[in-house]
Amino acid sequence: MALSNWDTLAIGSNGKSSEGEFTFSSGTTVELYKNWAYIANDKMWIEGSSSFTEPTIAQFTEGHIHLGGVELYAKRGKQSGIYLFAKAGYGETLQCFGGIGCYGYGSTFKEYCEQRNIPYEPYDYSSSELVDGEWRDTVGWFGKGKKKRPDLILDKDVDLNPWIGVTKETIADYKKWVTKLHKDEYIDKDWLNSINWDELIRFNQGDAFFAEQLGTDLPASSPEKSNEPIISQAFKNV
Repeated sequence: MALSNWDTLAIGSNGKSSEGEFTFSSGTTVELYKNWAYIANDKMWIEGSSSFTEPTIAQFTEGHIHLGGVELYAKRGKQSGIYLFAKAGYGETLQCFGGIGCYGYGSTFKEYCEQRNIPYEPYDYSSSELVDGEWRDTVGWFGKGKKKRPDLILDKDVDLNPWIGVTKETIADYKKWVTKLHKDEYIDKDWLNSINWDELIRFNQGDAFFAEQLGTDLPASSPEKSNEPIISQAFKNV
């Protein structure tokens, strides 16, 4: 399931972790989805005006826009992610929402090569090959010109793409970006100062979907305790 590839760390208007979306007083809802944001507003949605499902009116990936009474900023970040900050109002009426939506799997191929003194080059595809009567995972390269590097047969039980979730490094990078944004744009820092960065939690978007469908609590954790998505664990046990 595609949603299970993505992880989210969202911060609500109270400076605490949230479930990935926030509805502003104008009626506009901003939602972190995969590595972009959806913007929805019942009053602004027009039938037949776009391919979005009601009440979504826009998809936002990068830049700075004003829409539906909300000002939104976004940047492409680490882990193929989106860094998002949205606000509306001023002073006592100020509402804020922000966070990260990013790819949750990492890559250990470079370390794999270094540990085995293999020349490192990002691979173009992965496959499998029958070796001595058993199937082994392989990676390969398309090659340049007439030269093509032979496919590499991997050691047994090697996971080149482990689940990592939103990492501390990515959170630190988001914090640096959103802090600078507040300074550059002269944004009230009450929301920023209310965040306890060490207490923020993340969740897998696929797990959130299943929790909503089943009516169960959202499985979330601190970044260092991020578990592999439920659906991935289920497939391993089949």
